[in-house]
Amino acid sequence: MKAVMNAILYGIPELFFIEQNIEMNYNGTILHFNVNNKYDGNISGLWDELNNEVNRIVEIIDKKETDYEKIERLNQYLCLRVKPSSSTAEKTADAYGALILKSARCEGFSKAAKLILDRLGIENHIVIGEACLDKRVPHAWIKAKVNDDYFNFDFSWNASKTLHEIPSLEYLFLEDELISIDHFTDYNYPVCNNPNEKYWVKNNCILNRRSDLSKMKIVSFKRSYFSIVKINWKISDYEYRYELLYWLEENINPSSYGNSVDYIYNVKLDLVVFYFLN
Repeated sequence: MKAVMNAILYGIPELFFIEQNIEMNYNGTILHFNVNNKYDGNISGLWDELNNEVNRIVEIIDKKETDYEKIERLNQYLCLRVKPSSSTAEKTADAYGALILKSARCEGFSKAAKLILDRLGIENHIVIGEACLDKRVPHAWIKAKVNDDYFNFDFSWNASKTLHEIPSLEYLFLEDELISIDHFTDYNYPVCNNPNEKYWVKNNCILNRRSDLSKMKIVSFKRSYFSIVKINWKISDYEYRYELLYWLEENINPSSYGNSVDYIYNVKLDLVVFYFLN
């Protein structure tokens, strides 16, 4: 019954993406829902407000030509406009909290993304399961179909990893094998086995040696630049702290892109993100 309830609650945005008190009972043949609005005010008025905001966002995103570009633009919007929250408060778990109140935890990010993706005509599912930071915790993310393949998108983790007002792209277009390093599903979802469409593989380089940094693609964002590279070995703590900037200076001229340089290392995905800041 839990699977049935989750399919209803997460699969019908227009009914359940403004947080509500829901009581459920099952008499053996009929499933009963008792729904009460948690917010002050009339639910239809709240929905109208959310509906207008979703339509406004969709109009902006839909100007992009491909589904790939539309999802990248959606990620940018969510990373820069919605504040990640770890609170279990009601208003962080729904699309209204994300898109109107501008604060959400993973469930709110995922519900907001599903509303927008549905209206863009991009097939998608909210994935229910757990994720592991220091320990396993309940989590939700998106699986969407792009170019006939399904990919995983964790917009809330991207938002939490966004630095210098440059949206993180680390958890975009991930196949199941890679997302399963730290994300674990409760149910069966469409399978994603394509390892070649990830943003940082498609637009940057895979490092087999230090000199490969000279091949990386540096992408502009507003007045700054950034690049994401995949490293085929584990960087030691010493290399991370003292060697990365030296490797960069060996291969390119960082000062030609920015007044200062910053970087982060995603240990689980073996990614390094370089920021060239102006």
